[in-house]
Amino acid sequence: MMRDRTRRVAGALFAFAALSATPPAFSQNFAAERVDEALRLIDKFDQKYRAVIVLDPTAKDQARARDRERRAPGPLQGLPVLLKDNIDV
Repeated sequence: MMRDRTRRVAGALFAFAALSATPPAFSQNFAAERVDEALRLIDKFDQKYRAVIVLDPTAKDQARARDRERRAPGPLQGLPVLLKDNIDV
């Protein structure tokens, strides 16, 4: 049962990020805004579901760096990524 909850939380976070990325949502702070929102959702739900094990402490810095590039974003540029712990990386 806990595995199903974890899967739903992870899926919801990814779906939120993907839906938030649809044009014309691109702004000068697109990546930073997506990371902030993903971290807010993790803070909100992870106390209950314990779905997130590790967060990259440089995520906000990386997002700000992508935003400073001010290029036309690629299809996934600026989207936070959540990996399940059963993926061999």
